[in-house]
Amino acid sequence: MVINSKIFQSLDLLLADIENAVSAGQKIDQLIHTLKGCLGQIGQTELVCYVIDIENRVKMGKIIALEELTDLRQKIRMIFKNYTIT
Repeated sequence: MVINSKIFQSLDLLLADIENAVSAGQKIDQLIHTLKGCLGQIGQTELVCYVIDIENRVKMGKIIALEELTDLRQKIRMIFKNYTIT
């Protein structure tokens, strides 16, 4: 599979923005929603479901641990190992 490097970089930057927002105690609902959409657009259904779970907990006011976001970043990187980045 082939993916544009800009998409990969955008996802990486978006994850960094989410991690920074969590660290600063800022709202992440819009960022999580954007991440969900990006992953959906490239057909990553499993990751979309994972992000939906995070999004639902954020909507309920639950705190998302930074470790959980690190885990998400690793899941995304593992999937992209199967892609050719152009």
